[in-house]
Amino acid sequence: MLSSSLNILTVVYSFSFCFLANYTLCNFESGFCEWMQQLPSNGSVWVQGQGRTSSRLGLSITDHTTNTSQGMFIYFKATSDHKSVHTIELGIPVLKNQLVKGLPCQLRFWYQMTEGANMSVHIMTTAGGQMKRVADLTTPTNKVWAKLEVSVEPHGAETMVPFQILLQGSVLGGPNAFIALDDMSLTPGCVVSNTMLPTTFTEHKDSTCTFEEDSCGWFENVSNDNFDWIRSSSSALPPNIKNQAPAQDHTTNTVDGHFMFILNNESNLFQVAELNSPQLSQSGTGCTMHFWYYNYGQAVGAAKMYLVIDGVQNRTVVWWTYNTQYNQWLQGSVQLGRLTRPFHLTLVKVSLSIYDGVAAMDDITFVNCSLPSAVDFCEGTNQFWCKETRACIDQLQLCDLIDDCGDGSDEDNCGKWNLRILLKINIAHLGYLCLTWKEHLRRVLYTKIYLQLHYSSA
Repeated sequence: MLSSSLNILTVVYSFSFCFLANYTLCNFESGFCEWMQQLPSNGSVWVQGQGRTSSRLGLSITDHTTNTSQGMFIYFKATSDHKSVHTIELGIPVLKNQLVKGLPCQLRFWYQMTEGANMSVHIMTTAGGQMKRVADLTTPTNKVWAKLEVSVEPHGAETMVPFQILLQGSVLGGPNAFIALDDMSLTPGCVVSNTMLPTTFTEHKDSTCTFEEDSCGWFENVSNDNFDWIRSSSSALPPNIKNQAPAQDHTTNTVDGHFMFILNNESNLFQVAELNSPQLSQSGTGCTMHFWYYNYGQAVGAAKMYLVIDGVQNRTVVWWTYNTQYNQWLQGSVQLGRLTRPFHLTLVKVSLSIYDGVAAMDDITFVNCSLPSAVDFCEGTNQFWCKETRACIDQLQLCDLIDDCGDGSDEDNCGKWNLRILLKINIAHLGYLCLTWKEHLRRVLYTKIYLQLHYSSA
């Protein structure tokens, strides 16, 4: 088989945080930057070289950065003339898409390849999972530096998830076959995710937090004021504070089930308990958050949930509840819809020195928050094929001020006049289709968010 006669090289791109304000660049002049090699047992490695010392090995006589024989680059050669397979990897931080229109995540580098060598670029969204090929390099460069620039961001339903970039190269066993790389960079559309890749990617499945294992990234933002959201169960609480928490959780309906609740250790004037969600990259058109809440007691007070969007100055109230006399779990919902920027949710309660009651949260679920999946073609004439994400959406979703595709192509060439049309349609719907006031409020909220995102700087 052909594969048995190749030296296979796999590279995962890594970089230093200090370059993130501009281009993330590694020119290999003073080392491998933050590239971390996991050395295989067969001895195949990327080697830092320069023309004046490596030309005798049949390599380039100059680097790309300085175009001199003193300049540095990295290269890979077969370890011997024997036909065998070798694999090597470089460690990475995980990336995510910046999600700013017109600011794509791209990988750029300069390379040289000889006859008998080839290389491909992949992205991977699950640890140890399937790699998606985004570029192939098969043509020898005859010892001349050639440039590759390729978009490496995931599309479709995987747009929201973190990912890694991998370069995979192969060199036939021989004394003169090699691959050389220099001046590798990432554009500002790529940012560090500060997370690990998931072991599996659950496409279009609901994301639920029951708080049984941990807090799922939800956290108290105003801590140490003796009025805080904490994770616990009724059975784990001492008797003197059991009255501040539900008797059972909602998930298991037992005293051992976990939830988030407000613990008031000492009453003071104007205490704030602020429960923040994890930062979410974006959401699909039909995204809705469901949750169960407890808000019981004579002096428990109101609670408000805010939507906080990166780059938008004011946060928006999306849900609230006032004093309640229901000593039980109640369900709440928030229709988030399409959000193109990173965002999080904040549940806030304020105590004005008098607090007596139970405030708790459990079983938070995000439903239909993924973007539509990429497909090879759309079925039917009433479908629109998105330009970049390659997803299919209904023609009725075109020019509705909502980026249903995830790449903005369904809102291209629409013009600002569609805002007036949308407002007229909303008024007509309210009058003739008998929309509820909540649905009308949701439409107004969508319009408000759109204006903040797209016309605040106009």
